[in-house]
Amino acid sequence: MGPIILFLILMAGFCTLVFFKWPPEYYKEKKVISVYNWSVMGLSAMVCGAWIFKTYALYNTDPRWKLIASGGALGLLCVILLVAFLARNFWIFRAPRQGGFF
Repeated sequence: MGPIILFLILMAGFCTLVFFKWPPEYYKEKKVISVYNWSVMGLSAMVCGAWIFKTYALYNTDPRWKLIASGGALGLLCVILLVAFLARNFWIFRAPRQGGFF
């Protein structure tokens, strides 16, 4: 289980780097993008925290509950950040010629 957790830590770091490193450059209001980015990070923290709490509530007698909780939280973080990255760059803050919401 250790190599899987290490892989998930690296993937979560990579997803976080991609999420913050490549915002849409054509959008002029950087504050709106920053609010979106930190809102997604807050949402992911709440979802991962809920996952950890649920795992503790269900598997607290199992000695491996910490591995299950951390693996699930890291996996959820990767999925949330990648979906939010794709939504941000290709749907919400589209290039002006494609028509966007803001």
